[in-house]
This record gives sequence, structure tokens and C-alpha cells, in this order.
Amino acid sequence: MEEIRLVKAETKEQYDKIKWLYRRSFARLERMPYFILRSKIKSGQMEMYAIVDEKDEFLGFGCYVVHEDIAMGQYLAIMPEYQGMGIGSKALPQIIATMGDRRLVFEIESTLVDAPDIETRRRRKAFYEKNGMKPMGYSVVYFGQNMEIMAHNDKVSYEEYIGTYRAVLGYIFSAFIHLI
Repeated sequence: MEEIRLVKAETKEQYDKIKWLYRRSFARLERMPYFILRSKIKSGQMEMYAIVDEKDEFLGFGCYVVHEDIAMGQYLAIMPEYQGMGIGSKALPQIIATMGDRRLVFEIESTLVDAPDIETRRRRKAFYEKNGMKPMGYSVVYFGQNMEIMAHNDKVSYEEYIGTYRAVLGYIFSAFIHLI
């Protein structure tokens, strides 16, 4: 696989693959209802990209909340058969370029708490750091899950972070996110 690229998700076939991978890759508590996701994409408050190779083979997807100068990475997933092949490392610089001057924010499962998958969490954090993301120095509880906040293109305060959720997903959704 020589080349990968991001394409704005538009076709039913892309969305069918994205939906399957979305449900497989993220715990139920981490997933917003799919109909809300699609609704926010249609309204322009979220953007969905398929990650494809030079033959347009679907490799994964990325989904982002966009508000003012912030793009918040909601989901980034690679198909199981392509994991460990450097697809994410090739995709992240393209994601950063696609978001332009926006501050790109990601939530990652906390490496600051004991967890059975702590080594996986540490590898994930190292992946983001290797690709230019920096810890913001605060963590949140996101629907019961401790998450660290990382960003590219400058700092994002907690107030800006939670304000993005409130603006795009509303106060009810953002009520399930707390600073720790």
C-alpha cells in the first residue's frame, strides 16, 4: 500500500462500511447514536472522511466536530485487517492538513489511571504525540470514561473544549462531560 488519502464520505457504500467499523471499534458508551452523527454531518457541524488507498479500498474513517476554529476528533478507526500497518500514522498528517488552521483536538483514554489495557492506551498516546499532538494538561470524564485531551495547532482550554460540545451537540449531551 503505497498511498492513502482522505475523501469526504458521501456514498452509501462508504457509510455502510463506516457504520460497521464504528460499531465494532467503539464501546457503546463511547458512541453517540448513529442517527445523531449523520444529522450533524448533514448540518455541517461534523465532517466524516473515509480513509482509502490508491485503489479506493476502504481502510478506515475519521469523524470530526467542527466549530469556529476547533475541529474535535470524535472517532478515528482503521479496519482490523489494516491495523498495525501504519495507516493511522499516514492518515493523521492528512487529517491535520485537511483541518487547516483549525486547532485539532482528540480525546484519548486516560493513561493516568489503572486499567487492564494500560499498555494499549500508552501506545495510543505515544502515537498521537509522535504525530505532533500535545497533552492539554487536563482530563475529563466523558460518559463515565476518563479521557485525556490532546491538541495540535495550539492550546485548547477546557472552556473552549466544552463550549464546542455545547455549541454542536447541546447542553444535554455536554452535561455528561466533566473536568477532573
